[in-house]
Amino acid sequence: MGMGVPCYRPRPPVSSILVPFRHLGIFLCAGIATLVLGLVVHHSSNLPSSYSWTAAVTTLRAIVALPNIPLIAFFVFCIGRFAHRGAWDPYALGKRLTSQMSFDGSQKRGLLLQGLAAVVAMTLDTIAFETHTITDVMVVGIAGSQLPKVLRSPRVVAEFALQGAIAVFVFTVLCYTFTVIKALLFKGTFPHDGLIIDFESSIFGEPIHRMIAAWAAESPKLVWWMDWVYNRFFHHMILTSVLLFALRRAREQNEYLAALLFCYLAGGPLYHLLPAAGPVFFEPQQYEYLRQQPELVTNFLQFWLYRQTALVNDGLAKELLTWTYVAAMPSLHMAHEVVMTWYSRRSRIAFAFSLAFTLATLLSIMVLGWHYFTDALAGTLLAVTAILIARKLPNAFMPSFVKVAADVPMPKPRPVLRPFLDGVRDGMAAPRERVPAAD
Repeated sequence: MGMGVPCYRPRPPVSSILVPFRHLGIFLCAGIATLVLGLVVHHSSNLPSSYSWTAAVTTLRAIVALPNIPLIAFFVFCIGRFAHRGAWDPYALGKRLTSQMSFDGSQKRGLLLQGLAAVVAMTLDTIAFETHTITDVMVVGIAGSQLPKVLRSPRVVAEFALQGAIAVFVFTVLCYTFTVIKALLFKGTFPHDGLIIDFESSIFGEPIHRMIAAWAAESPKLVWWMDWVYNRFFHHMILTSVLLFALRRAREQNEYLAALLFCYLAGGPLYHLLPAAGPVFFEPQQYEYLRQQPELVTNFLQFWLYRQTALVNDGLAKELLTWTYVAAMPSLHMAHEVVMTWYSRRSRIAFAFSLAFTLATLLSIMVLGWHYFTDALAGTLLAVTAILIARKLPNAFMPSFVKVAADVPMPKPRPVLRPFLDGVRDGMAAPRERVPAAD
């Protein structure tokens, strides 16, 4: 029996293997891979099997539910729209505000639909968020009045909803895997904070956190403000997203989310390179001034993190709680703040506020004893890396069947006040003339 000629099948090129991943997009691929990794690590360890899956989303909901958050988001949205002032027609805007407009039947129906949508949005907000003020409810009504216009494009609505669902899924599973890896940080090892302290002492003579702690001990009001700043982390994150939405920077908004998620994705493993607990846990005697202000939220958070970490290390924990474990190096708080500030740069006003808040956060993480100065530097380096990676792949985050709108070019500033006043003058001179809506 003769031997047949062997049949060699050519290997498919790498590009063809990557096609399914390109169709799914980086967000979904990273989310699925991260979920698998988290499940494998979780079930191969002796961590508690139960996990608080909804904590990440409910935390963001709790932030939105706070009083004045819709109002602040509205102001941030206006700042973003103001950054497009070169695209406005200030003459037509001024004329419209001072003219008596006549509406035909279709315009009246449109206004009626907008009014009904506003009422529905205000009612739902009142039911869902009892803590919102009257001003917040009115702001939600203004936003809701725009829904009839948005619903005219079902495809846009569907794609926007799909992007939101993908973002929530990826954020949830990244927080899960991040928590699993973070919870294992001090299982069988001790904090290496002494290495960081020796490093800073060799450069500065004395670790910076000790100098700041000595100064903060004499300024209880400063400590209170630092506590307020530190606990506004998620507020800054949400408002930056609102700003990018107002700026019509859809692709840049995907970059922003990708950079934030990369910080979580890399942050957990990076903790294990140099396990550190942080100054307040390693040198608690330096931070007695925190205990003299029992109303500080930081006191509760530090007690809670220490307790949950101890329960996990002793094998007594009943549930794995999102984020709730001690880790310091690098500072992800600082990494995310730097990302937020970078993506606020399209608006000078927003960038100034964001930069000031990030610098205040840098001070707060050391005043409150959460991090060393070296942790902040490492967090900043992580943020720069995350931004560079996100900018290298601007169109690959969402699935190929989701069409992400192109970023609207930022216009050059042009005079606004004089054309606006000219429009006001002409509108008052001819009040019965119908004027088209301003862009």
